[in-house]
Amino acid sequence: MAFWDVQNEPDFQGPREHPRTREDLDRRMHLARMFADTVHEVDKVHPTTVGCTFEKCMEETAAFADVLSFHDYSPTVAQIDENLSKASAFAARVHKPFFNTEMGCIGRANPYDVILHEYDKAHVGFYIWELMITHYWGNVHGVFYPDGSVRDPSIPAALLGIFRNRGPNVVLEDPDRESWVTTAVAEGEAWLASPKPDWDGGLRIAEIEANLLEAAQLVPMRTLPTRTVYLLRGGQPDIPALRTAISQYVALLEPSIDSHPVTRHW
Repeated sequence: MAFWDVQNEPDFQGPREHPRTREDLDRRMHLARMFADTVHEVDKVHPTTVGCTFEKCMEETAAFADVLSFHDYSPTVAQIDENLSKASAFAARVHKPFFNTEMGCIGRANPYDVILHEYDKAHVGFYIWELMITHYWGNVHGVFYPDGSVRDPSIPAALLGIFRNRGPNVVLEDPDRESWVTTAVAEGEAWLASPKPDWDGGLRIAEIEANLLEAAQLVPMRTLPTRTVYLLRGGQPDIPALRTAISQYVALLEPSIDSHPVTRHW
């Protein structure tokens, strides 16, 4: 245990349809102070903090919190950096450390890897919300499934300090450098034209096409092509479903055909 987070978001004004009253917000802040005072009386070792919804609230809790913290689900880098600047300046004035105790939300235009990059550059500590992909928050929050797999590898990479290149020096992928796309498209078209398409052969073609699409980031990763192939392979032979997949993959790969590949794929 590192801290007592004595109150969560005492400044949260409630949902739009049921906003909290001024009296309710004052009561919540009073409870935060009361909880902090109680912890200070019984625990002389662990510091207190209050997980504020906004940076401004952090300034109100400085009188009774040992460590300052706030949450940030800002949708732009400019807003994230502005909050960091304000928090840093205030913490310096009161001579207290600060950090972020909630960040990262798919449904609030607040990608984990974007905000984590800003905190990494600012050398400011953080907690993310939340670690596991659960049934309740899982459609907008979370990193890991119970089996340890992930939905978006950029999130754990960002937690390790590895970020996407968003600069001017990006090197784009060329999946047809050795004519693998040309070959995969030709084989896919031949399979689709066959009067008696082979199930196993079609799965092989679909898997190669899916791998090319994902490796070169040619498709949104929301519905993985390889997942479609794995599910098809794990079920009963379904030629119509496989035909649909290969048709989609051929159409997605065709724009990447290189008329002058560096080498030919044999």
